Amino acid sequence: MDRIKNFFSLIADRFPSQFKSLINKIFGLLDDENVDDYTETANRLQDLENIALWLYITRRGHDQDKREIVQSGYHLMNNLIRISAIILCTRLFILCYETSDEMQIYLANPFYKLQGAQAIAFMISSLVFTLSLLREYIMYLEDIGSSILLTYLRDIRQYGFDCKRLGLTEKQRKKFRVAFHLILVNWYRIIQFNIYIIPAFIAIVHLVNPAFGLDNPTLIITSFFWFLSESFCFIYVACGTFDIGAHITVLVPLFIFKIESIIELNERYLFSPKSIEPHLLRQLNIDTIRLLNLLDVMSRDLRYLFVFVIVGISFLADTFIFLGPILHIGSTILQNFFSTLGFFILFAIGLISYAAGNLHGRLIIIHKRYTSLLAKEKVDFGTHSKAMEVLDRIMGPFTGVKIGDFCTIDRYLFVVYIMENASMIMLLVCNAQSYINY
Repeated sequence: MDRIKNFFSLIADRFPSQFKSLINKIFGLLDDENVDDYTETANRLQDLENIALWLYITRRGHDQDKREIVQSGYHLMNNLIRISAIILCTRLFILCYETSDEMQIYLANPFYKLQGAQAIAFMISSLVFTLSLLREYIMYLEDIGSSILLTYLRDIRQYGFDCKRLGLTEKQRKKFRVAFHLILVNWYRIIQFNIYIIPAFIAIVHLVNPAFGLDNPTLIITSFFWFLSESFCFIYVACGTFDIGAHITVLVPLFIFKIESIIELNERYLFSPKSIEPHLLRQLNIDTIRLLNLLDVMSRDLRYLFVFVIVGISFLADTFIFLGPILHIGSTILQNFFSTLGFFILFAIGLISYAAGNLHGRLIIIHKRYTSLLAKEKVDFGTHSKAMEVLDRIMGPFTGVKIGDFCTIDRYLFVVYIMENASMIMLLVCNAQSYINY
């Protein structure tokens, strides 16, 4: 993160201060004079929470420890969103099999008379179905109290970047501050952009339909009706997914810099020429155990979400990559769109798996530094039983980010993930292509 900031700062230093400030705003970086002021970050956090509440992806926003809070209209709006998703999926599935002109007009097929219209309807229905399941599962996690980590965002908004509350050293707090603000601002921009671009994109798809025209008034009326339904569904389902990704991603730097803080403390004590005070070693044990407890909470609450993302959404992306170039959709733009979407999804999940695996690698470094520190201080394990607990838990098979009940993510999973998806695409090409009559 420091390298990225230094790169942009190097570019900005070549321009006057006004341009430097503009570049910082474009990329979501903090101005030098605002590095220690968290007001702007707090405002963006409030905006992110407001969007989550507006999308009805959460009952109580970042106040997850206040179980009695439920925003007004939550159940009604979510029932409407569910109904709209069911109607849209049903309509698209009907368009996959029903090819009569009358049905195509009444259901306002935006790809009417395009070659490959059925395949496009199938891919979009699969996307809506998968994202709707993800949305429902996230709301289920909140319902059972598995979204408690969001309270860290509330604490940052209320109290700022306090080292004690966040469990960070001063050096790591400054790094976390920059990384957190950068990710937060850009995710907020992505969500805002998609809220406006999704209905515009849907409208364009309907308008460029070759069958759409004044000579077909029935299609114009039905297209307008289904446009409203599609826009409502996609805004809440797709943008809700982006909001989920935003909240998970902004919390990642917290885990990273908590681990880096423990490594920093270990190295500070390890390379110090003097022996450390016993209370400092006890505090280091406490901080490390708190970190491990936090990782356990994250793994417990999100392990099945990682299964859904890595298995379900990855297979959806594989299908898009396979069907995009294979099917003769009739539009090179649409083919490239679905293929690019598939590759983007795989790339994003690959980065997430690599970051999660890197957490496991950093825990191994903590184990090495802590073992060396205990040897340097000649700790008596009979009187420092917590030291043994720390060593045992760090190297435990279940410490880190877990995928369901299957395994703990390490850096090697990234390679396995890439190879598995490549083999899945080849499997689809070799075995499924012969059954597609295009």
